[in-house]
Amino acid sequence: MIVKIIKGTSFSGVLAYVLGKQEGKARVLYAEGVRRDASSHEIANDFALQASMRPNVKKPVCHTILSFSAEDAGRLDDE
Repeated sequence: MIVKIIKGTSFSGVLAYVLGKQEGKARVLYAEGVRRDASSHEIANDFALQASMRPNVKKPVCHTILSFSAEDAGRLDDE
């Protein structure tokens, strides 16, 4: 497994990138404190509201990329 972590400032940008990358394949598996079954714009607004409670945090966006080996595909599921 390879992990890459990217920090930034645009919730709408990372959501548009992640959820639009492979139309219909990317999905939110778990959410707490934000709407799960909403548009990327609405989810970004939820994140922005939470981020506004911590004005000292300069880069509140964290995009964590997990890349698994193709050999593990049969052992991975949404659970």
